[in-house]
Amino acid sequence: MTFLDAPTIPPEVLQLWKEKQSSAFQEKISALSETEFQKDYLAQFFGGPSLASLKGLGPEHIDALLVKAHNELKAGSIPAACDTLMLVMALDPNEDRAVYTLASILQMKGCYYDAGLLYMRYIMLKAMEPRGYLRIGECLLGDDHIAEAREYITGALSLATEAGDTLTQQQAKTMLSQLEQRDSAVAL
Repeated sequence: MTFLDAPTIPPEVLQLWKEKQSSAFQEKISALSETEFQKDYLAQFFGGPSLASLKGLGPEHIDALLVKAHNELKAGSIPAACDTLMLVMALDPNEDRAVYTLASILQMKGCYYDAGLLYMRYIMLKAMEPRGYLRIGECLLGDDHIAEAREYITGALSLATEAGDTLTQQQAKTMLSQLEQRDSAVAL
């Protein structure tokens, strides 16, 4: 099982939510597939106000916290940086810079499953950003899910080519080449 198989909404939350709805609404919901329900749930989640905005915090406050996390990383205080990034994500779950940075830290620590979940969140926020797909591929490689990794790396290459992102293109090509060499060595 990879992080790709993780449910978007915990099953117990999904069940409780369905039980609390009116019978007419339950009929409508029961006609939806779980994927359609999750898309609707996520649309509501992404569309609502952030805790930061409810508390009167503006983008400059989020930026200040991100600078703090950056300084903590530069100083080698990774736990403090992770705490600051988690605070940013609690204040604004749609802050893609915090999601990506925290995912990168987890990936570097070898926590591929958790990093992969955050990269999945990142591509929900930035669907056309090839780096997110490439990083998911790296996490899948780290957990030895080669076929799935190849799909994400190929997707990253395609998106990077469309976007003119030469750095991500080169990284994806290198990784695909290494996978081909691995396949050749295994075939022998």
